Amino acid sequence: MKKLNKVVALVLSLVMVFSLAACQNAPDETKAPTQTTSATEATNAPEETKEDVPAWKVEHPTWLCEEKQTLTVMLSQGGSTVDPSNDVPFWAWLEEYTNVHIEWILNAKADHKTIVKTVLAAGEDMPDIMHTNDVNTAVEACQSGVLVDLMDYWDTCFPNTQAYFEGEGMDYLTHMRDGYGHLPSIAGPVQPIEGHGVWMYNKDWMEKLDAEVPQTLDEFTELLRKMKAAGDINGNGVDDEIPFSSTDASWAMRLLQNTFGIEQYSGDFFAAKDGKVYCEYTTDMMKNLLTYMNMLYKEKLLDNTLFGEGAAITEKVANNQVGVISYYSSFAVSYGRLTEGGIADPDSEQFIMGPALSSEYNGNTQWYSQRIAFTSGSTGITRDCENVELAARWLDTVFCDPAAMRARVFGFEGEHYELDSEGNIKLIYKEDGSWSSNDFGGGQFGISHVQTADQINVSKWHLDWYMDTYDALRENCEWRMPSVLINTLKTVEEQEIHNLVATGIKDYYEEMRDKFIMGTASIEDEWDTYLSTMDSLGVKDWESVYQSIYDRTNK
Repeated sequence: MKKLNKVVALVLSLVMVFSLAACQNAPDETKAPTQTTSATEATNAPEETKEDVPAWKVEHPTWLCEEKQTLTVMLSQGGSTVDPSNDVPFWAWLEEYTNVHIEWILNAKADHKTIVKTVLAAGEDMPDIMHTNDVNTAVEACQSGVLVDLMDYWDTCFPNTQAYFEGEGMDYLTHMRDGYGHLPSIAGPVQPIEGHGVWMYNKDWMEKLDAEVPQTLDEFTELLRKMKAAGDINGNGVDDEIPFSSTDASWAMRLLQNTFGIEQYSGDFFAAKDGKVYCEYTTDMMKNLLTYMNMLYKEKLLDNTLFGEGAAITEKVANNQVGVISYYSSFAVSYGRLTEGGIADPDSEQFIMGPALSSEYNGNTQWYSQRIAFTSGSTGITRDCENVELAARWLDTVFCDPAAMRARVFGFEGEHYELDSEGNIKLIYKEDGSWSSNDFGGGQFGISHVQTADQINVSKWHLDWYMDTYDALRENCEWRMPSVLINTLKTVEEQEIHNLVATGIKDYYEEMRDKFIMGTASIEDEWDTYLSTMDSLGVKDWESVYQSIYDRTNK
């Protein structure tokens, strides 16, 4: 294993406390579950003519090397539900599948970012593979030559990654190449419409009011007013009902942004029309939305504690205080299990998921913006790696090899799932009815990975009400691709502008958003001042960064 003594000494001089743990098991001591791999799944080897395929490759078609090789991988602890080690079933299986042994270097989560920056700055005694956490850290490191440009290996070492994203209809390189044309790292996106934010309606309240799930903004407003007028609808004798709430002020507005014609829904500021990038948060669309939110606030239809100290949404849900919630769809299950009915029957429907709301502001259409987000951080290969091709092919296997993705999401055939006569996966539930990827160390883990539709939905497959309702949302809502790819990597110069202005603009927007909603600032009287202040904070400079990104990604 490579020694990191010089780097550790440097890190210790900058950070008072950090944890550096290496989970090292001898490869011949690791027993892994077996899994049958079809010929179509063994795609991680370079293309070779039949005559050129070595005998060992035929015998072990998924091996990346004839003699077992070792790679060092640096990650953060806590990036997975189960931290990786060679004792974890998935990683033990992957070693047998690839013939590559991993020596894990696990940093304490609180220190990982600092350690990564320090190791990259030192530029020596580095691990082979490093989870940089931040894609822009990878851009800087690649530009300085500390991380390898993976574009040099894209055609030969990433067949699984190419095949997966082509199948998804996604131009992966458009998102992941930086402004210089380099591919400094790989990062995993979340499936753009699965697990999306949705409206969730308290089923108990809806039945008591004999109400239908709203389809339009007007119907939504009418429902909130009906909930408010109902009085003690939760029957606890206290005036504590909240018609509409969420986890915070941003999420209270997130789904409504699309209803008011604002393209982004996840806190991103920019969109484009006719090739021109503009800030959506300085438009009349945002002004209209804030005016609507102010009306909800004044009529006490909106949870006013979102703008100050208040009980967590989970406590309010458990007390049956909330009628409508906007949040990720999976929380229709987890919030439901906090309720009285959910405690009695954890698999029952307690919150009804509803579609996007149409309005006069968005062309009377029910649409959501697709969630184009890279949520698993970035992973790169350092220049100290002695076998970059092997490291790249190992990353490609972990990232998108079909058999590896199946094992990560579903575990192992005969133990965690079985196949029916048509080849469909049927989960094997425990006696208590549970099933968890934690049992084999899969699911969401601390190295870059793709959050597939199966991964997001597998824990809910047995819930017919959830799957049927979400199927209807997929079919009946329009899912629009954002015009500006916020996740596309910047150049170092663009990142400098972003770092200079973004925080100040975001902080000021959130300050004025809250004031406009609560009425402590007048939208009509102070909107022009808000716009001029945004300009003075550099919103045009920030806009120019995304104009450059838009221009080079829409050629």
